[in-house]
Amino acid sequence: MFNFLNLRLQQITDTNRPFGGLSIIAVGDLSQLQPVFDKWIFERSNDVYSAFATNIWKEYFPMFELTEIMRQKDDKDFAELLNRLKEGKQTQDDITVLKLRLLKSKPGEPNYPASLTHVFSSNVLVNAYNEAVFNLSPSVKAQINAIDIVIGDISDELKDEVKKKIPDDPSKTMGLYKKLNITVGSKYDLTINVDVSDGLTNGAECVVQDIDYRVAESQRPSIIWVTFSDGSIGNKQRKEYSFLLRDKMENITPIFEITRQFKISNRTQLQVLRRQFPLRLAAAKTIHLCQGDILNELVADLPSTSRDHMHYVALSRARNISGLQILNLNEKKVSVSLKVSEEKLRLRTQPLEPCIPSLYKQTLTNTFKIIFHNVRSLHLHHEDVASDFNVQEADINICVETSLCSLDSSFHYQIDGFKLFRNDFCPNSNIRTCYRTAVYIKDTLTCLTTPTGFNMNDVEITVTVLKDPIPNLHIIGIYRSKNKVPLQVLIDTLNLLLDVLLPESSSTTPVVMLGDFNVNLLEESSSKKKLQKYFQQQRQFTQIISQCTTDYHSLLDHIYTSIPAQVEHSGTLESYFSDHKPIFICLSHGK
Repeated sequence: MFNFLNLRLQQITDTNRPFGGLSIIAVGDLSQLQPVFDKWIFERSNDVYSAFATNIWKEYFPMFELTEIMRQKDDKDFAELLNRLKEGKQTQDDITVLKLRLLKSKPGEPNYPASLTHVFSSNVLVNAYNEAVFNLSPSVKAQINAIDIVIGDISDELKDEVKKKIPDDPSKTMGLYKKLNITVGSKYDLTINVDVSDGLTNGAECVVQDIDYRVAESQRPSIIWVTFSDGSIGNKQRKEYSFLLRDKMENITPIFEITRQFKISNRTQLQVLRRQFPLRLAAAKTIHLCQGDILNELVADLPSTSRDHMHYVALSRARNISGLQILNLNEKKVSVSLKVSEEKLRLRTQPLEPCIPSLYKQTLTNTFKIIFHNVRSLHLHHEDVASDFNVQEADINICVETSLCSLDSSFHYQIDGFKLFRNDFCPNSNIRTCYRTAVYIKDTLTCLTTPTGFNMNDVEITVTVLKDPIPNLHIIGIYRSKNKVPLQVLIDTLNLLLDVLLPESSSTTPVVMLGDFNVNLLEESSSKKKLQKYFQQQRQFTQIISQCTTDYHSLLDHIYTSIPAQVEHSGTLESYFSDHKPIFICLSHGK
């Protein structure tokens, strides 16, 4: 599959570059089960040509290993047990802990947790358990046979023969079952992607609430009403078909029959059109099928034969050990693939080093950190900004083009650990424009002057003066609209500002000016020369950003300073929500 993807992308893009020159991120866990009827992703395929070809996995895919556990984050001991099991390093104490989860009753006996999702190692066991659940259910039931139509100009007799050859395996019939057992109150999974945008995807778990017959005297249901544990799933479907609800319960979603077309085999071109509800009984699932599931409670039946990673995959579906019940442990059959272990070792010896710069990983001590970012609307991206580790690491964050207006309460734009100061260019306007600045200052800092607006000539200017750790440090945030502010007007405005803030008697005042000047320093122009001449010759300021600051390979965001000797580090960061990159400066202060 991996080689096919590579070759197909090369074909689509008409290039021999790996994966057609596209960037590929492969995300997964090598400790999951080996693909059915396929090799591990890091192995060569069996075809003749693979022996002479480059192993594209080993050639192009170093590993960045995630270490924070999310599924079992509330049960650290269980998470650590699973990590040892995954590597085949489980201890006798681990086995003892797992044995404590063994059920004392068997299926059909009193107190057996039949309502919990069961995971088995084979389809035979799954089908047997699901059928037992259906047969023993006291609720309303229905058996729904698929409606199959053979497409083609052949006799009815031949069509009947073709129908007999349709496989019972739903993986060969586009996920639609030949016979579907439905019982109210039982768990089901969707078997196809009904509407991905609505969360109605293959594997989405639901509970059947009603079997609805809308056609008079028909024995075939028209609608299966279900509920999803995640209330956002099916929201669009519920709204669209709300007129069908009648007296149904809230948040109940209608599932309709769908039609899919497939070939009965590769040896014939005959096509079959099948109509069926896209559901399967999910009281029990195979361990293969539930690899992506997260379950609060489950019963696991582990295999009696050695099958690589089967124990780990089954047990790790549980969020915590208290929600795990074990039918058969077969602890002596725990197995880990030697090939996978060797590949993990190889990947860990040559890990992927993050190529995205970060401020929070810098080991610089006694530095003062400032970030400036054109965020392209704080109104839209506040959560993105607030959750950025770089923002949390900085001492001061200056955001321009926030698009905040008088209708926006500062309460909704706070960041923990920071004080927010707003420079709303037109403070009484409720119209969102490209202007307006927000400055976030760490709670621990003391200012001689809190962020204050000095807006002039359509140039947005915010000035902050610190008391420490760098005494009297003047931090100036600038936003210039290229369409509204000619360059000479900008220079005249800055000249007036600096003359007021920094009279000749204060020529040694430390200054850092950060801004979106809308002058591209990566291309030769009269604007570039004029701006550089002003700062370098007239003000003796140094511009310290040298790489592009936008997604368009332009350098529009600059940092000018009167204290270049105190600059320990500077540069650009990355942003996924704005076409401008954050720029930063780290100043030494010796405290």
